[in-house]
Formats: sequence, C-alpha cells, structure tokens
Amino acid sequence: MEMLKAPELNAEINSAITTKVQRTDKYVQNNQNHLGTGLSAIGRTLSALLNNNDWGDKEFHQEILTKLSDAGKILCNVYHNMSICRRSLIIPLLNVKVKEITASASSNKLLFGDNLSEPVEAEGGATTSMASTPRQRIKDTQSKELLAKTEEEPLKENPSVMRDSYPGGCEIVRQSFLNKKVPIESVSTILESLSPNTRKQYYSVYKHWWEFCKTKKLDPLLAGVNEIISFLQHKLNTSTYKYGTFNNIRSALALILPGDVGKNPIVTRFIKAISRLRPQRPRYNITWDPQQVLTYLSSEKYNRNLDIKNLSKKTITLLALATGHRLQTFSLIRTDHRRRDKYICPRFYKDVRPRKGTTLLTFTLFEDSNLCVATTIIKYIEETSVIRPADQEFLFITLRPPYRRATTQTLAGWIKEILGKSGVNTTVFSAYSTRHAATSAAFGSGVPIESIRKSAGWTKNSKVFYQYYNRPLLSTNSETFVRNILTK
Repeated sequence: MEMLKAPELNAEINSAITTKVQRTDKYVQNNQNHLGTGLSAIGRTLSALLNNNDWGDKEFHQEILTKLSDAGKILCNVYHNMSICRRSLIIPLLNVKVKEITASASSNKLLFGDNLSEPVEAEGGATTSMASTPRQRIKDTQSKELLAKTEEEPLKENPSVMRDSYPGGCEIVRQSFLNKKVPIESVSTILESLSPNTRKQYYSVYKHWWEFCKTKKLDPLLAGVNEIISFLQHKLNTSTYKYGTFNNIRSALALILPGDVGKNPIVTRFIKAISRLRPQRPRYNITWDPQQVLTYLSSEKYNRNLDIKNLSKKTITLLALATGHRLQTFSLIRTDHRRRDKYICPRFYKDVRPRKGTTLLTFTLFEDSNLCVATTIIKYIEETSVIRPADQEFLFITLRPPYRRATTQTLAGWIKEILGKSGVNTTVFSAYSTRHAATSAAFGSGVPIESIRKSAGWTKNSKVFYQYYNRPLLSTNSETFVRNILTK
C-alpha cells in the first residue's frame, strides 16, 4: 500500500495568496501528511490481519479488526476535514468568479483538482485575476501592459484598492517584487537585503503612501512619476520634514514601484528643490567637552560604591567616548567577540559595507584605572556574571530580570543619566552626542583625521566628520571666550 499523501496546493492558487496564508496551508498540509502516514500504517496492519487465517481465537481476531477499522474511519474523517479546512481558508480570499470554480472543484492529488487551469484561463487568462485585493493578486495581462508603459503615465483608478485595509510594509514590498516577476521563492531572500532600521523607515513611508493612494483611488504598486510628485508636494505642505526625510521617501517608493523612478529627472529635480527649501542642517553647532564627564567618572565619590547599575552606566559611557562609535555597535557586541584586549565589532551594524574588513575596538591598559576602558569592561563582565543567563552572549545586559540584551535605547538612557550628573545640558545634547564630543575633542587635540575615521567607523575618504561632527567644544566657544576676557 502506498503512503497516503496530502493534496498539494494548486500552483495557480499558490501564486495568488499571501505568504502568511501559504505558511498556514503548509502547516496544515504537513500535519495532514503525518496523519496520512498513520492511516497507511493502519491499512497495512488490517491487510496483514485479513490475510492471516492462523488465528486461534476467531472472536479476538474479529475484535481487533473491528477496533482498527473504527480507528481508521475516524482518522479518515479527520484527514478529509483537514482538506476541507485548507480549502475554506483559501477560497474566501479569491474573487467571485474564481470562488465558484474552486468551490465546485474536487480534490485529488491537488487541493482544487487538476483541471483548474483551463477554467481560470477562461476568466482572465492569468492567475493574477484571482485575488480580490492588491496585496493578494499578481497583476494580470493589463498590468503587464502598464509596466511596459513609461513611468510618467498616470495610473487608472482601481476601486478595489479603496476597499482594502493597509496590509503592512513587508507585504507591500513582497507584492511589488512579485509584480516585477521575481520568483516567489527568491522574494524572502531579497528582503534580507534591507536592514531592520531601513525596514522600519520604509514601512512608515508605505503607510502614508497607502493612505494617499487610497484617497486618490490609485494602485500603490503601479503609480507613476506624477503621483510621486503629488505625494511629495503633499508632504511638503503638511509636514516639517527636512531634505533627509524626503530623500528617504524617494528611496522607499523606488523600491516598490516599476521603473527606476528614484532617478527620474523630475523626481531628482524636485528633491533638489527641497534640499534648498529645507536643507538638512547639523543637529549641533557646538558640543560639550568630554573632560567634564571623564572627571565625574574618575571621581572618588562615583567609584566608592560602584554597584552593577553604576558600573554598567560607566562602562558604556567610557566605551562611547573612547571609540566614537554608534550605540548600535555596542548593543550588538558579544562577550565571545573579545580577543585579549580587542573587541570585534558585530557583523551587522550601520557602518558595515561589503568587502570592508572587520573593525576591531582595541583598548590598552590605562594608567588611571578609573578611566581605563579595558579594566572597566573586564570588571563589568565579572560583576554581571552573577546575573548573566547562561545563554546570554551579548556584552551589555539589562539591569532587571529577565536579563536580556540591552537595546540601543537602554544604553542611551544610561549615557544620558551620566551626562546629566556630569553637568552636560541633556535638554540640548542627547546620548548620541558622545560621537560628536569624542571625535571633535580628538581632532582638536591633534589626532590625525585618518585615525578618527578608522576609530569611528568612517571610510578613509568620508567627509561626514567635517560636515556633521566636527564642532567646537562648549568650553572653547567664542562667546565663553569673550565673557572670560571681559570679566578679567
């Protein structure tokens, strides 16, 4: 007897439903296959019993056959109901005409039978006409023609979009790749090219874009340049967004729309106009002197009763000032990244680029043990070993159970508390200003720009430091200088 296998989902249906529905159906199908294996085993057992006439006790023989048969009937009923459940999960997602076709189709090796393709072709030719919402359908022949047209051509109104709720940023990106004829099995791989922070920024854009298209009765996955310009102008009129945010909107829309709309001359000209109207200005014109924070951290008062809480705050603040790196980098460092006096920067953080060598955070022993980064980190690891879970490999952990990895926001809170107690105005300067303060102080002390770039994670030709980070220290500000001279 062959193994009883669950019916496969028809390719025409599989290409028209969302990934979430596909996963659900696959889960039920796998359980159905396990059930089929059990049914096959019962069937083989019944066959063996029926072919064996050497049983001495005929009544006992008959009782076993009856019980196995009853068990088989129950499992067969469950097996059949699972097929019905799978069909009931998918059919409501399809449009009216295809619903009628699939509802009347009988299952065999395929969930909706092996004669589904011809009736579906008769209703529109492509499987794309099967889904009732934009996030569930792959575009039909008319969509192919739209993709072939110039990106400047306005999109025809699509009333079905207006009836659909926002499907989520991930689903929008997934469907956009399917519209571009990317193989469905490759979409999840391509999505991995987007970092978590990039996804968060893009998905926020897509929500506003979806609402805009809903108001204008447009398909958000096939809009043209005119619609993009209209959306950008709407944001310019209704928000205080700066140039950087508009540039992010352009990148997000270029990912999901057909054609290279991000480089369209009209779009680039509009973005250039925004750079003049709302330029991206540096967050700080001055920065604080790291020496006042270091003085506080090295004071006897602070180090007299250094518990885990204060040690954690001291460690991250020293690490931030000593390297000039982003807080994201520190939140991802693991304890197993340590190699003697070096720490390997995590693989996935903002400054990582393809073919770029691994960044090492190197700390040598410092004369003042109260300000020695290497000594402080070693002490931090020793002190937290008491509360650190066995499976927790990240260097910085939270201060309350359950002791998980300390996020970037948690580390920022620790640093900001230290800055406030050191006398830094935390209403002006955030925890992320440690990057400004550390690199500016190093440059002002004569440290070569090449060393600063390497330590902070910038490329050797980067101009980011000069444009956004090199700021005069607050203690050497010209106003302070004049005030000191006049009061002498």
